[in-house]
Amino acid sequence: MNTVAHRRQEATALCSANDPAGAFQVTRLEGVLEETQRRMRALFDGTASYIGVLSPSGLVLDVNRTSLEFFGIERNQITGRAFWETPWWTQSDGGRARAIRFLRAFRRGRQVRDEVTVIDGQGRPRVIDVLLKPIDDAHAGVSLVIAEGHDITERKEIEEYNRRLELEMMHNQRMESLGTLAGGIAHEINTPIQYIGDNVNFLKNAFADLAALLETHPELAKAGPDVDLPFLLEEAPLAITQCLEGVEQVRRIVMAVRDFSHPGAKDTEPEHLGHLVNTTITVSRNHWKYVATIDTDIPADLPLVPCNRSALGQVILNLRTHPPITASLWFAG
Repeated sequence: MNTVAHRRQEATALCSANDPAGAFQVTRLEGVLEETQRRMRALFDGTASYIGVLSPSGLVLDVNRTSLEFFGIERNQITGRAFWETPWWTQSDGGRARAIRFLRAFRRGRQVRDEVTVIDGQGRPRVIDVLLKPIDDAHAGVSLVIAEGHDITERKEIEEYNRRLELEMMHNQRMESLGTLAGGIAHEINTPIQYIGDNVNFLKNAFADLAALLETHPELAKAGPDVDLPFLLEEAPLAITQCLEGVEQVRRIVMAVRDFSHPGAKDTEPEHLGHLVNTTITVSRNHWKYVATIDTDIPADLPLVPCNRSALGQVILNLRTHPPITASLWFAG
């Protein structure tokens, strides 16, 4: 800008001298000035950044071609307007109020930077890193404001993807740690379950002996407190049986978790496929019990098959927990 003004001053001085040589020099300088302006415009319009020039009052003086192409508009549709009334701010959430705050800041000579989400001419949301930089005049204070924007949508998407990936990795690590502990946890649960099962079996047998004694000597029932003995003789065995069934179910789940979490050998080893399938069904029951039923018809005398137990168990688990995959395999078969 200072170079252009200096050359204009030189041209004015030469013209006033009314000198033919000076006139030639003026023509040459004007040509240089026009060439300089063309180069500046080419640089201004050719950059990938969104650039605008604002007055201290916030009026748009000029914008580059990249900014116009972003919205698919012409230069005369935006120049001369207040910058908070331009699409950059009218199409962003709370954009106008934010732009006015920026105006107050750069009027005081402060640089302002922020990220805004703007809808482009194709209706796509884009995240723009906006920088408003005031240009100070040594005598008049802020003379111009350069507005610059960079599209950082892809960077923000990558950051969000990495954030989600990090959370997923943390979750997987926790699940991996839980899987590592599963065998020990199953063992710790199995021990008290055995105590409970043994004690309930003892109560079952003891109650059966008491019921037989009362049946043989009914006068014993009359010697005790007034209770509904027929009801107890009918319901107590059912309650004990249900307790034993629950204990057995917990035991099966615990043993299935222990077997499924066992790392197994790196190489193949003989395995009963029926046991492997039933174990996988047990540990994955929570995934399918509300939406499906699984019936198995596995012969007990299946021969042992050499396989990698851990890998094959994971394959069966994937089939159980991903019904669309299972269905596609059934239809394909």
